[in-house]
Amino acid sequence: MKKLTFLFVALLFLIPAINFAQGGLEKGNWYFHPSALLFDLGSASTTTSIGGNELPGENFSFSNSTVPGVGIGYAVSPSISIFSVLSFPPTTTAEGTGNNGLDGVTAAEVTYAPFALIGIYHFKFGGFEPFIGAGLSYTAILDVEDKAVVNVEAENAFGFIFRGGVDYMFNDTWGANITVNKLFVSTEITGTAPTQQGPAPAVVDASLDPWIYTLGLVYRL
Repeated sequence: MKKLTFLFVALLFLIPAINFAQGGLEKGNWYFHPSALLFDLGSASTTTSIGGNELPGENFSFSNSTVPGVGIGYAVSPSISIFSVLSFPPTTTAEGTGNNGLDGVTAAEVTYAPFALIGIYHFKFGGFEPFIGAGLSYTAILDVEDKAVVNVEAENAFGFIFRGGVDYMFNDTWGANITVNKLFVSTEITGTAPTQQGPAPAVVDASLDPWIYTLGLVYRL
């Protein structure tokens, strides 16, 4: 993760020196990306301890979610903008995996609210306007519904987000948009899990690190 972060930060500093493309965002300062967002948590990894004993291997998987949302951007120059992403809170279900007694067990459902603030650099090739950016994220846990594990709590968490995509403008106001985002975020989840010896405290250190894919429109003021 440190190497990837360094690569993106270095690229953002080098981009202003590239002269092969002019920036986009030709109309006004504000722009919006109403979109459908797919949160893909297939790359999540976990380390689990129950009753103080660490379980071997990966122990939980997390379901994907698709929700509506909107990105709001403000252009500070023809090439650079500040962008935030807001969405309806997605819900993910934690399912047990592996040969450790948790396989197929529905542990809990977690509803969360991700927020991101991203610096974006824009290019322009006719109607195609690719962009790349990086920023900070904050994920707030809104609700946790106990299943097999009870008294579940999850920590809010800061993280990093990288964003790349393209706007295709139909005219000065409207266009279509597609993006790929990578969010790096980790959290600690605690609860009480059933065991053969009775209820025991459980601690899950989860690196969720979702890919977030969006498809939608562009509207520029």
